[in-house]
Parts: sequence; structure tokens; C-alpha cells
Amino acid sequence: MVHTDFSTGTQGWISAVDFGTVTASQNGTTGMCLNVPAAGVNLGTWRSSDAPYSYIPLIDNMVYRILMTVSTTSSLGATPLWTIVYENQATASGGEYLFLDNEGGANAPAPLGRSTFSVWITPPPVMTAQWKNTTNGPFAAANAGVRDYRLIFKILDVENVGYGGETDAGSVCIKDIDVVRYDINDVSVTGTPLDVTSVTDALSGGNSQLDFLLGSTITFSGGVATIASSGTTWATVEVAVFRPGDKTVTGIPGSAADTADNWPVTWEDNTLYQVSFGLSATDANSETNPPDILVPGMDSPTNEVISTNYVTTRFALSGMPKQGTPQTYTSFHFGHSLSATTAPFGKLLRPRLQVICRTDFTDSNDTGSFRVHNYSVKKVGF
Repeated sequence: MVHTDFSTGTQGWISAVDFGTVTASQNGTTGMCLNVPAAGVNLGTWRSSDAPYSYIPLIDNMVYRILMTVSTTSSLGATPLWTIVYENQATASGGEYLFLDNEGGANAPAPLGRSTFSVWITPPPVMTAQWKNTTNGPFAAANAGVRDYRLIFKILDVENVGYGGETDAGSVCIKDIDVVRYDINDVSVTGTPLDVTSVTDALSGGNSQLDFLLGSTITFSGGVATIASSGTTWATVEVAVFRPGDKTVTGIPGSAADTADNWPVTWEDNTLYQVSFGLSATDANSETNPPDILVPGMDSPTNEVISTNYVTTRFALSGMPKQGTPQTYTSFHFGHSLSATTAPFGKLLRPRLQVICRTDFTDSNDTGSFRVHNYSVKKVGF
């Protein structure tokens, strides 16, 4: 669908230094590069465009694979954190995939680790009826100029953080990008490593947990978790993170057996996972005043590969849950290389759902609540 070869030029991509010291460059061997020194806090980007965002057209029912050839000049364990962001101009949906060279460097760029990286994207409500509406949803004629996606290649070097970022330095380069789209109706399931059909409180011996801020009400009843407002409005920061397990993780993540219930999926390399959550609005007010952002995704105890995909209240709330039968919100995660960690429980994955509210989103007053009915992780292909 889209092929971009950066060995022959920048192809119209635009570089920027957000802060610190970052050198953006292009060459005929490794393509488009971002370089940072070890000292300081440094953030720089290459982005496909400013306006319009048109690198990846948003088409109904489509899942997109973004395949990249990536290399680095860094040494093992010192590759700067790099990410791929996708976003549309309406801030209605997007996401970010983060790649960290740690725990042995299996997921560092070549020549240290692997040469190809795959980012799989789709709007989380891609299978819901409300997302497909052509009156005020993303596929309405009025939204034609703001629904498509741009890509951002980002490098971030941070001092004094837990993963050793203060020693990271060097370049990360993308030689080429290929984007291919697949119809989500053509997905084939090869395994179901996690299928939670009744959501229960881990603090009472159940299977799921919710972390929350600023007093939001969290309840479990009848196999369903409900996240409700704590007052007249939700907080103006992230208010809840839903995930499996009981939150008890002793020692370095992945070093103790109590990690396993929190990351209940076995990590397999070069495997595509589909994460799904069954959600519904609690009542009529919750349909019209939901939280601002829902973010399904996946991570591991080693944090080598983190995937996040979000939907917001833009496009007249067309991406938010409705009452009635639970609606499926989904995201995809590619396993890349199995971690080289020596931690006995480090080679695991978990699904997660973040709920975020922000003061700059005014489509909703955030007084509503929603329910988590079920969640699953499937191994899939197209």
C-alpha cells in the first residue's frame, strides 16, 4: 500500500528537535537517522507531515502492518529508547509503540538485535457500529480531511531513570517503511492464551485489578468491573489502569513466581497478538459523558516492547462505548524477539486498558462510567 525508501532521500519527512541535543540526518546506507549524546535529556523526531496527515489513509475495517528496517550505532544495552507514533489530525485515534534495548538486547536494532520491526495498528473501536457511522463518525464526509494518519519516528534519551537511560547514546536509523493493510474480518485465530469471561476482583481472590487515582469508584459485581466518576467530573489525569493479576510483584519484575498472574500470557517471538476488551456504557449519561481517552495495549515485565492504541471522544463520541451488549475494543501487538532476560518469569505478556481524562478534551464532561465485561488475548494471523 505504501513504500518509503529513505536511502534515496527524506521523502518529504520533517525533522525536529523538541529539546536537548539531537542530530537528524539521512544517508544512502541506513536512511533516516536520529542521534543523541549520553548527556542531558534529549528528544527528537522525524514526522511524515504536518498537515494534512495523509501517510496512512483510514479505511473502514482495516488493520495496518508497518514494517521497518532499523539499525543503530549504539552498543548493546545503550541504544536510546525509540518509538513509532501514529495519529490523525482530529486527535480521534492513534497510538505509540516503544522499543527498549535492555535485558540482553534481543529487541535492539541491528546489528545488535533484529533488523526488522513491525507495528500493527487499527482504531480500538474498529469493530463497533458507532465507529462506522457516516453521520458524524470518522467516515463522515466532513471528516475526510482529518481522519487519516501520519507517522512519527521519535528518539528519547533520559537521564536518571530505572532502565539505565543515562548511558544511552548513538543513532537509531530507519532505512525503509512498508505499510500493508488487512481486513479485520479476515483475521485467523491460531490460539487463545487468555480468555477472561467473568471479571473478578483480584484483591478478593479474583483475576483482575484496577489501579486508580483521586478517588474514582471501582466496583466488581456479577463478573463485571465498573469504573465510575468520583464526583462531578473525572480527574484531569489518568484515572484508572485495568489489567490482570493481583498487583503483587516482588523483586525485579520477572524474578519471582508472583509475577505470573500479572503477566499471564507466554511471550512467543514473531507472533501477532490481538488484545480485546468487551466494554459498555453504564447508562444514558455515560454514553454522552464518557472519559476522554481509552487506551488498550500490551507490555511485558522487561518493557522491551510496549504497544498502546487509543481512541478519544473526538468525532462526536463515535469511538466511545454505548449501552447494551458489550462492544469489542481491540489492539494488536507483535512479539518481535523473545526477551534474552535471565529472569525466570520475564518472558511473559499482559493486556492492559488505560482510562485517561484531559482538560483540553471538551466533548464530554466526564461524569459517566463504563463497564469491563470480558477481555482476551489471541494469537492471530492474516
